[in-house]
Amino acid sequence: MNATSVTTNEEKQHLLKEEEGGRLSDSETTLAGDHSRRKDEEDEDSDSTYGSLDLHSERSSTVPELVAHLEQEGEATAKPAVSPKSQSQKLEDVRWRDLPRKDQLLILVLARLAEPLAQTSMQAYIFYMLKSFDESLSDAAVASQTGFISGSFTLAQCVTAVWWGRMADKEWVGRKNVIVFGLMGTLMATIGIAFSRSLAALMFFRFMGGALNGNVGVMRTMISEIVKDRKYQPKAFLVLPVTFNIGVLIGPVLGGWLQSPVETFPSLFGKDSVFGGADGVYWMRKYPYALPNLVFAGVFVFSISLVIFGLEETHMDRREWPDRPLEIGRSFARFVLKKFRKQSTTDYQVLEASTDAFELETQRHQRNISLISNASTSKRRPKLAYRRIFTPNLPSTISGTYSYLHHELRLHTNTSHFHSQVV
Repeated sequence: MNATSVTTNEEKQHLLKEEEGGRLSDSETTLAGDHSRRKDEEDEDSDSTYGSLDLHSERSSTVPELVAHLEQEGEATAKPAVSPKSQSQKLEDVRWRDLPRKDQLLILVLARLAEPLAQTSMQAYIFYMLKSFDESLSDAAVASQTGFISGSFTLAQCVTAVWWGRMADKEWVGRKNVIVFGLMGTLMATIGIAFSRSLAALMFFRFMGGALNGNVGVMRTMISEIVKDRKYQPKAFLVLPVTFNIGVLIGPVLGGWLQSPVETFPSLFGKDSVFGGADGVYWMRKYPYALPNLVFAGVFVFSISLVIFGLEETHMDRREWPDRPLEIGRSFARFVLKKFRKQSTTDYQVLEASTDAFELETQRHQRNISLISNASTSKRRPKLAYRRIFTPNLPSTISGTYSYLHHELRLHTNTSHFHSQVV
């Protein structure tokens, strides 16, 4: 009897404790649910998962367990915010040696360097060259002719630059072909300037050099298509301006050093010299300003070769087109590298006995044909309207460029005036 009553009392106490625990868990769960709802209202724009929890169905859970669960969910879904300071630190950490596709950037640098070398080298001798055409002209007239010669090249580029940009956007032309044609045009103009004997001939070749060369904008476009990662683009876009400034620095020095070689290097090209003979080198005496232009013409030939055999096409619709000169250039590069470094055996692939060179060439030819057909039948990109270039940033860019060119042209004018005063 006593044992039975004791057992009954213990069961009653146990049931009372369970009911009290249930009420406590209900209240704790309700408090946690209110906290979760307030958190959801504060973070409406975030991708939080707190609202997906069915807290009222978890009657056995306690507040510490709920808090721990919410913290785990928050750590799993939270995204660390990147401050502007940390972004600037990442941009500053990018070094020049970290730039991708250095081989392609180097080819563009050498192609860009040839033009300022040839164009700015004339600053050292243009006054004396024009004076040699007609010695009866006054110094003021020669200085005016210098301005026309300098302006003809810039005028031609202004007229044809937009057209060359549109040609580079066409699928059947592409970026690479425009750059090659521009370098060839400037090469022919440089050779023509070297052997010019009149003001009309000199102005014609200067105008032709500017009209056939619209490479600056095309090269900038290629850099944006080669270096697609934004953290590398600030340094990648600086490559062309730095190259231009190097050419502007070296060009006049070389032009003044190489002009009139018979007088500058008499022991090599003058009378009774190594190469001159009794009277000196004939064509150097007749064309005293040809040597610097011929030297820079050799730079153009080297740049054209690099572009043809080493530069990859970046036009979206021509990337998969076969490029036979590029394949030849890569084969030559591999051949040269094999001569200077030891190749591992993993670089070679064993061919089956039934596979011969003719079959491999046939397969490659068929693959190229399929690539051309796929490129021709693929969906073309929509053409953007020309008016989209007129953005709010365009006036500030034009004004900055105008200020720079204004000071540069004043420098050229002052140089010509200084030469006239010296003479």
